[in-house]
Amino acid sequence: MAAIKEGSIPTISAASINGEEGIYLSVQGQLGSDTYKLTQLIEAAVADINPSLLEQDIQINPELFRPANFINASIKGVRVDILIGSLLVIVVLFLFLFNFRTAFISATAIPLSLLSAIIILGYFNLGLNIMVLSGLAIALGEVVDDAIIDSENIFRRLKENIKLANPLPVAKVVYDASMEVRSSVVYATMIVVTVFLPLLSLNGVAGKLFGPLGLAYIFSILASLVVALTVTPALSFLLLGKQKFKSSESPMMSYLKTKYVKTLYLIEKKSTAIMLFTFTFILIGFSLVPLFKTQFIPPLHEGHFIMHMTALPGTSEKESLRILEMKLVKKFEKYLK
Repeated sequence: MAAIKEGSIPTISAASINGEEGIYLSVQGQLGSDTYKLTQLIEAAVADINPSLLEQDIQINPELFRPANFINASIKGVRVDILIGSLLVIVVLFLFLFNFRTAFISATAIPLSLLSAIIILGYFNLGLNIMVLSGLAIALGEVVDDAIIDSENIFRRLKENIKLANPLPVAKVVYDASMEVRSSVVYATMIVVTVFLPLLSLNGVAGKLFGPLGLAYIFSILASLVVALTVTPALSFLLLGKQKFKSSESPMMSYLKTKYVKTLYLIEKKSTAIMLFTFTFILIGFSLVPLFKTQFIPPLHEGHFIMHMTALPGTSEKESLRILEMKLVKKFEKYLK
C-alpha cells in the first residue's frame, strides 16, 4: 500500500526576514540597464500579483535591498547640499557686499552649473549613478567661485562709477569689469580641472568607479565657467545696472577692516614667532594624517542589510536560522538597547 499526498521538494536553504522565516528572491538587471526604471517595472508587476498573494497569506517586502534607494538617497543628499550651498552663498555675500541682488546672481550659478553638467553627462549616456552624484556633490563648493569673482568685481566697478563726475555707460562698466577678471577666472578653473584629470586615466575597476565621478566634477566646473562668462554679466547688467548703490559699505566689511589693520600691525611686530608657530602647527598636522580615516564618497545608509551564514554540513535549516539570529542579537545588542 502507498499513500499519495501533495508535497514539495526538500529545501536546500532558508532565510529569515525581520526575525521571521521567509523566502529571499533577488532580481538582477543586465549590465548597463536603468536601475531606477527596472525597479519601477518590477514593483508594478509585484503590485499586479499582490492581491492574489495576499489571498494565500503571502506577504511581499519590496523594500528589502532595493538599489533604487541608493539613487533616492543620493538625489536627496545633492538636493540638500544645493539648498545649503545656495543659502550660505547668499548670506555670506550679503554680509560682505550688503547687496541681495549680487548674492542672488552668484547663487544662480549653482543650479545652472549642475543642470548643465547633468545634460552633458546624459549626452554621453552616463546616468545618475552614485559616483556621478558624488562628483556633483563635491563640485558644489567650486561651481559658485567664478560667479562670485565676476559679480563682486562688477558690483565694485558700478559702485565706483556712480561717484564719477561723468559716469560711463552701465554696459561698458559691466563689460570692462568682467573682462578685468576673465583671465584669472579661466586660469583658476583650468587649474582645478587639471587636478581631477588623473581620475580619467585610471584603468580597471578603479577607472569604472571613479571615472564618472571625475567627469561629473569636471563638467560641473567647466559649466560654472561658462555661466560666469555669460549669464553672470548679463544678470549683473539687468539687476545692478539701474540700482542706486548705497554710499556706505557693509557694516561687516567696516568691522573687519578695523580688526584687520590692528592684526596686521601685531603680526609685523611678532613675525618671527608667528612663522615658527605656523610651521610647527603644519608639521603636527602632517604627523596626524595617518590617524584619520579617509573616504572618497559620502556615506549612504540604505536602512537594511543582508547577512549570509554558513554552518557545518548536516546542520538543519531551523538550527541555522537559530544560530544566525543568536549571532545577530549578540552583534547588535548595543544598538537594540
